[in-house]
Amino acid sequence: MSEESGQLSAALMFNRSDERGKLPRIINSEAMTWRKPVPWRDILTMPRSPRELTLWEKPAQTGGTLPLIVAALALAHVMATPAQADGDTQLWNTQNFNYKINDKWSTNLEIQERWYGDVSYFAFFIVRPSVTYKWNDWLSFTGGYAHFRVYDGEGDFADEDRIWEQVNIRLFGGEDQPILNWRTRLEQRMFEAGGDTIWRLREQLRLMYPIVDGVQGVIWTEAFWRLNDVVQANGRSLDGGIEQWRNFAGLNFEITKNFTFEAGYMNVYTWRASGNTDDHVPWLISTFKF
Repeated sequence: MSEESGQLSAALMFNRSDERGKLPRIINSEAMTWRKPVPWRDILTMPRSPRELTLWEKPAQTGGTLPLIVAALALAHVMATPAQADGDTQLWNTQNFNYKINDKWSTNLEIQERWYGDVSYFAFFIVRPSVTYKWNDWLSFTGGYAHFRVYDGEGDFADEDRIWEQVNIRLFGGEDQPILNWRTRLEQRMFEAGGDTIWRLREQLRLMYPIVDGVQGVIWTEAFWRLNDVVQANGRSLDGGIEQWRNFAGLNFEITKNFTFEAGYMNVYTWRASGNTDDHVPWLISTFKF
């Protein structure tokens, strides 16, 4: 049983304690002109558009920054994936439906499906609505809810509900430029089977880099920390600490003005009491804008 599914798998165990051996292993719980990174003290007072940043000094060499970022993300991947861990091949598929209410407010509905066990069975169905407030082009705040249903491959399932809050900061970049975003997300994970609420912190660093017209490279790394010690519905204890590390590389295609498609590979390393796991995930992401 893995940390990602947490008490979802615990709920299945609780309801079918005589068939533990049949339970799935659910794995844990998208030449350029460069500008200097945004000073922290200036985030809240940045101009509405990156195009207005005419007073910012440009670096003398435009090619030196990106390799450093890519190297840092690659190093994070190496550090997060120690040797000798069990692995699984999965497939994740996501659909985003984004509606812009006005220049400040927008909503998004994310639907996601996951297949586990070497893509042999349907394991997850996720619905994740959210609302975002855009402070300016460099800073936004998001709040949302998520419902997770996890299946055991034999028809049984368990449910999880999440409340989550998020802050997204653009560290540098703009239209037709490489963009580096830093995202902080805090989740409160609640399980219908019972047990304690898990507070989890997620930190993501995401780089998008234009390649040709309509195509961008995407690379990101994200670490997950469980902030509290919890007791699950079946009485099992989980200590706080690092839980999971995800690393992704892929391509983003702008098919039309209102539709983008992203495809890539994600590595998921999970720290578990029963043995760490190192999983391989092709991920397809479709985004529709209204």
